[in-house]
Formats: sequence, structure tokens, C-alpha cells
Amino acid sequence: MDASLTVDEHQLMEYVVPIGVGLKYFENVSKRSLNLILESQDIDPFIDYHKLKVSGVVFVASLLILWIINFYVVVSQDRLSSDLKVVQSNIKKLQSGEFIVQQNKLLLFQSRLKKYNKVRDASFSKTEFLKTLVTGLPEDLSFKTVKLSSDSRV
Repeated sequence: MDASLTVDEHQLMEYVVPIGVGLKYFENVSKRSLNLILESQDIDPFIDYHKLKVSGVVFVASLLILWIINFYVVVSQDRLSSDLKVVQSNIKKLQSGEFIVQQNKLLLFQSRLKKYNKVRDASFSKTEFLKTLVTGLPEDLSFKTVKLSSDSRV
């Protein structure tokens, strides 16, 4: 309550609310009032709930499609970056000469295998084959046993 009101005005303020509620009962229905129900009924025609639902579904679907596209792009980017790292490491190996040394060793082993295959396939004796095998080996390598299978494999 306001302190500037007199005693009579205080008593009147106590009865204002019940009097207003009582007079509300006699109010004309077609007359506009401050009733919130009527205001919400006036607003309802402006909101089409069916269009609102359809718009919501379209919005959620578009967000889902954008998320899927984003996921695909991120996965592709990760795959490309991993492929790029592999290529960069291969380039570093080529530049360092490590790859060339490995290729030379591989070519050497391939030529020795071809030589051994020719010796095996030829009609040499076993001692000739073993002599050829031992002469081509490094000095620090030795065999405990050498067995020939029935299909002429060592």
C-alpha cells in the first residue's frame, strides 16, 4: 500500500479487487476486455500449427543433411592428410638415399635368387649346386644342414 493514501482510501483499496471481480460477472460477452483468454483466442489465428510442424521437420532435416555432409568432409580430409603423410615420408626416404640402398639390396638378392634357380633347374650335381651356393654367400653366413626335397628344392 502507498503511504500517501488516507485511511478511507486504504479501506477502499481493500474492496476494489472483490468489487472488480463481481462486476466482471455482469460484463457484456461481445465487449473487448482485458481477459487473457480472449487475447489468446485473438492471437491463435496468426499461428498455423500445421505449417509450424512442417517447418520444424524441414529445419531438422536440413540440419541433419548438413551434419552428414560435414562428417563426410571431415573424414575425407583426415584420409587425405594421412595419405599425404605417407607420401611425405616416402619422399624423405628417397631424398635421404635410404630407399636407393634398399632397392640395390633387393636387386642383389633377386639376381642371386635367379642364379640359384638356374643352378637348381640345370642338371648339375648336388656338390656343384652346394659349391655355387656357398661361393655366393657372405663369409659370416653358414649352414648347419642343407636338405633337398623330392621336387628339387633346397
